[in-house]
Amino acid sequence: MQQWLFWIVVLVVLAVLLPRLWALRLLYADADVRGKARAALERTMEDSGWLPSDVLVRSVTHDRMRVDVRPHHRGTDASSCLLLPFEQTKPIFCDSSR
Repeated sequence: MQQWLFWIVVLVVLAVLLPRLWALRLLYADADVRGKARAALERTMEDSGWLPSDVLVRSVTHDRMRVDVRPHHRGTDASSCLLLPFEQTKPIFCDSSR
């Protein structure tokens, strides 16, 4: 019985973590993408005055990354979705890219 419970817990944890790991797989597997993503994120944070804790990386492709930004201020914190193309210097709002 304990062995079944263990495997059920393992499957549940994998089901929760696998989509996130898949969306960020290029950060782990491709050093070139990892370097471009880091440079784009650092450049954007410096230009916008964001702290690293304000940014959550959602997904990464070979040419851009999608982040959620939520600056921490007093009161309610507004959240926005941005696309950070590696070859451009300006971020693009997610809803304007469609």
